[in-house]
Amino acid sequence: MEYAQLITELKGLGFDISRYVLLGLLILFGLLIALTMIFGWHLGLEITVDAQGIVNPSRNFTVKSWQTGVLKTILFRQGQGIGVDELLAEIEDQETRAELEKIDLEMEVQYSRLYELELKMHRERKVLEAQIRRTREEVETAAATGTG
Repeated sequence: MEYAQLITELKGLGFDISRYVLLGLLILFGLLIALTMIFGWHLGLEITVDAQGIVNPSRNFTVKSWQTGVLKTILFRQGQGIGVDELLAEIEDQETRAELEKIDLEMEVQYSRLYELELKMHRERKVLEAQIRRTREEVETAAATGTG
């Protein structure tokens, strides 16, 4: 009897009981979606969307090389993330290698010349030391015969 009286009172207000049920289901569904989103964010679930468009970078960087030349290989793809000190490209280095080889040969020549000069200096030092010994001996001999 109380149930019938409640329905009569609700109809008197202009509401039907089914509207309350629908409203309750709508609120429950909204809470379920909100909880799903909160747990998904908390657990780190990734949400992706397939779409077409243009993405503008937040920052632009200029990448320069200390060496000029023709690019031999590019070691990354467009849109790929890169890290600090990561190799991005290789430059054709035939000219640099040839120049390095030329410098290496020049260094060998200079080291050879240095070695020859050190040998010459060593020989001349021995000659000078021998001359100094002879001169001392002559001075000592002259001093011994002159004082005697």
